[in-house]
Amino acid sequence: MKVGELFHVKYGINMELDACTVTADDDGINFVARTSDNNGVVAKVKLIEGKTPQPAGVLSCAGSGSVLSAFVQYKPFYSGRDLYVLTPKREMRLEEKLFYCHCLKMNAYRYTYGRQANKTLKDIDFPPLPGWLKRFTIDYSPITTQIQRRDLPLDTKKWKKFMLSTLFQPERGTRLTKENRIDGNIPFATAGFANEGIAGQIANAEMKIYWDVLTIDMFCNCFYR
Repeated sequence: MKVGELFHVKYGINMELDACTVTADDDGINFVARTSDNNGVVAKVKLIEGKTPQPAGVLSCAGSGSVLSAFVQYKPFYSGRDLYVLTPKREMRLEEKLFYCHCLKMNAYRYTYGRQANKTLKDIDFPPLPGWLKRFTIDYSPITTQIQRRDLPLDTKKWKKFMLSTLFQPERGTRLTKENRIDGNIPFATAGFANEGIAGQIANAEMKIYWDVLTIDMFCNCFYR
């Protein structure tokens, strides 16, 4: 099915962050922009009279910038430039919404070199829902857990730069061309952001296995393994 068959696709409020008042208050409104980080939230802002936030439970999707970065928004939010709001046409579980967010992100490669998804978003094809998704349930307890705040006496005047090597032991990975990879069950990490850089599963005995490490590629994509 196509995006437009499952969701009402509407352009967001198209607000500018510098026109809002940023706040650290708990009752601040999430400001969602065209970023692929932090569920799209770049700040909390004060409620603006006459500007109704987008409702919780919808999907936000970047039409440009980090194109097709899509997230389920758990709280009401204001939307920045070139951000689309996808409202389900029928009742959907959170797990299903997250699946469709992933499907949108997997289509991002179609919009390289500055191309935008403003005219074609509704026509992107979604695969059928996998059978396991109907049986899969997310544990919501980490989402609802309240974090206790503490005011720490941080003196930033004493902060200074330090070498990454003072915390980590750098080691260069081993190159393995695609034609020399043997199918297996060990994740193979390469340079790239999609799927955290995992390009497949291998079983090459000569390759060193890493765990509990950070990987950084030539594009500065960093992931914990």
